[in-house]
Amino acid sequence: MTDELFQIAVKPLGIVNDEEANRLLIEHWNSIHTDKIAPIYQEHYVLVLEVKKIGEDSLNMINVPFIGKRAELETWLKTFIEPLEKVVKNFIEDIFGAFYSDIVQPSMQKGASEPTKVVIKHKDAILKAKNEAMDYANFLVDSVKENTCTTNDHYLTATTQEFETRFTEGFPYLNDDYKLSMQSYFHVACGLRAFFKTRKKVLPDTTQLHFTKAMKDLLKETVEVIEDKIILESSIAMIKESPRSVARRNLYLKKEERIKHALAEIELV
Repeated sequence: MTDELFQIAVKPLGIVNDEEANRLLIEHWNSIHTDKIAPIYQEHYVLVLEVKKIGEDSLNMINVPFIGKRAELETWLKTFIEPLEKVVKNFIEDIFGAFYSDIVQPSMQKGASEPTKVVIKHKDAILKAKNEAMDYANFLVDSVKENTCTTNDHYLTATTQEFETRFTEGFPYLNDDYKLSMQSYFHVACGLRAFFKTRKKVLPDTTQLHFTKAMKDLLKETVEVIEDKIILESSIAMIKESPRSVARRNLYLKKEERIKHALAEIELV
């Protein structure tokens, strides 16, 4: 799950024409070095143009409740939600599938005890835990959807600076005047990448901590149900009469009935 979350990339939205972006980039690039424009930098430049097109102000992205409308961050958050939801819900399906295939099915196939079979047949605890996990996934996705702030200020700042250095070095032959006029948009684009890297750094631990507890609770509840069933069966076994005792008691009852009838007949004579 962690790897899949980190693979969710900050990609261009498709609101800027790639060919037009490439033409514009070459126009402001030293013509004898156009072969130095690597694909990753071409993509980042498209991202920068999209940030500019969305029309955000020239402030660098900082880790505060952002002043003004942070339209670019809100826009890319929407692209992050769908793959995030897919990854988390697939993870839920996987862990509960593993619980069933690795624990439940082998138990049935290899001769589970009767109390265990009762729990497995009803599957109430498993279904309850899975539904609660899905509810948590929906809550998590909904929380991430519009949350444009992170408490991990140090990591966000350092990561933003790393991206800024990387992409500044990746445009060594861009015209200085043009680079200066576009600098604020470059910084915002780097801030976007850094924000999502920061968010993806936190989400796996948050998610796995929750589901680790969910699985522990499920196992605890399952064990408790089994133990209750075992205690109940043991108690019944302890007080249950043997077949011989039952037969003897029935014999005495029948004798009592015959005596009762005989006495009644005597009284009538």
